[in-house]
Amino acid sequence: MMRMWLLLLLSIPMFAQELTLRSLAGHWIDVRYAEALQKTRSPLEADKVVMPTAIWLYQTKGLWRLQATNFHEGFERPVASLRVVKSGYEFLAGDAEARSGNGHPIPFTIERHGRTMLLRGAFFDEKTPATYERIDETVESWAMRLLLAGKYVDEQGRPASITADGDIALPGAKPFKARIVLDTSEACCDYVNTDRKPRTQYEDRIAYRWRGAALELYDVITNPDAECPIASAKTPFVVLHRAQ
Repeated sequence: MMRMWLLLLLSIPMFAQELTLRSLAGHWIDVRYAEALQKTRSPLEADKVVMPTAIWLYQTKGLWRLQATNFHEGFERPVASLRVVKSGYEFLAGDAEARSGNGHPIPFTIERHGRTMLLRGAFFDEKTPATYERIDETVESWAMRLLLAGKYVDEQGRPASITADGDIALPGAKPFKARIVLDTSEACCDYVNTDRKPRTQYEDRIAYRWRGAALELYDVITNPDAECPIASAKTPFVVLHRAQ
């Protein structure tokens, strides 16, 4: 009998045995948004499919925090503990932006697909639950890897590269850093913020568009008074193709 119970225990996934705040720490992305972003290769188009949301459970100075965002706005709550309830689990959290407290329970459930663990809960919008998968990096580097990272050549065969960490090397230009932007609220194009040029009134930005297998990069026109404050130029300044 003891051997049977031991075998049963060993067959239970580790996250089912030791579900703690530490075991759930990390960045989590809405599964529907991840699928839409992979399919469309465009934050603008993915936003039309589903509202993007992500959560981040992390510890700082001994305190646990839960951050939720739709990339345009968000909030943080302190998390005191995790408990099991009849419907699944709850984070015992404080009010948004509070330093401590546990008066705000956030219910969620666990979904298991093989060895993959998914969280389902209304973390950002209390009326709209979503299912989240954990990613092993920040949302920005995950999106950069998904959408842009790779080795390329331009139409003259000159090499170019983009990394998930935002290091960009383009033909005839000094390497620079970029950060992908998933907030599309003021944009009519997909874009990254860069440090190519000294910052003046506005961020230096590069718009991008996939056209079939070609990645087109555009300068960005910023005009807060325009109907679309962040828009791409009409003509790409470089067209890239995956290096063979």
